[in-house]
Amino acid sequence: MAIDSDFLVRNGLVVNNFVLYANASTARIGINNNAPDATLTITGTANVSANVNFGQRLNVTGPVVFANSLTGPGVTTALDGFLIDCGTFS
Repeated sequence: MAIDSDFLVRNGLVVNNFVLYANASTARIGINNNAPDATLTITGTANVSANVNFGQRLNVTGPVVFANSLTGPGVTTALDGFLIDCGTFS
């Protein structure tokens, strides 16, 4: 039997307490977090196997580790990636 329908959840979604949490009233999603404070809040480690694109700033509140090198316009690295020159800031 085939079903031709969208998956629709109203007023939020909770899976396994808060492994996946969606709050419809705030339009926020939490992964391993049942009180997301941003559009998407992930508590724990995230592994990304492809590119990540940021349309705005990247704010980092902990240490940054570069496993390889950085490349791109205005970016230079030295000392195995510990010195980063990002060019001008606005």
